[in-house]
Amino acid sequence: MKPKTHTDLTIILDESGSMSKLRDATISGFNEFVQQQEQLPGTADITLWKFNDRSTKVFTKPLAPAGSVRISPKDYQPDSRTALLDTVGAAINDAGMRLSQRPHDDPANVIFVIITDGEENSSTQFKLEQIKSMITHQREKYAWQFLFLGANIDVFKAGFDLGIDKNMTQSYVATSAGTQAVYKQACATVSSIRAQVTP
Repeated sequence: MKPKTHTDLTIILDESGSMSKLRDATISGFNEFVQQQEQLPGTADITLWKFNDRSTKVFTKPLAPAGSVRISPKDYQPDSRTALLDTVGAAINDAGMRLSQRPHDDPANVIFVIITDGEENSSTQFKLEQIKSMITHQREKYAWQFLFLGANIDVFKAGFDLGIDKNMTQSYVATSAGTQAVYKQACATVSSIRAQVTP
């Protein structure tokens, strides 16, 4: 089997009403994160999901130096509540379908980055136990990596409840500076994971 030189990166981004004050910082933080990832060796696809009381898949695109992966204010308009579980469940299923199309001898390095500033309060399709089981299965059987970044919550308890390793869990301050900082941390973590598998 070939080494994992390709990365499948999924970003799950909170777009609930409480993120309104962080809208500009979130957009710039995401775009700077992508710009840095574009400079790394190896191929990658990036999928963006956002959520309020609905789960929305925004795109799946190749992450390339062309700079085609950016979001603008029209793409990110915070309102409503927080359907975190439904979005994580949908994103995992979506990634599974996408990865099933890859040749078995050309596996992808899979990374999820989940960013939220509040607790789950409106999911209807998935329960916490289901999501924990799904994440645990993907981590243990396929070595998927999950990074959980949270503000205004007990982030380590929330990460544990989701089945995410505490070393891949980080809290941040829900301010513009805190949001910019957490995207830099996410970029460093993702870059480190990608460097371990890129020849």
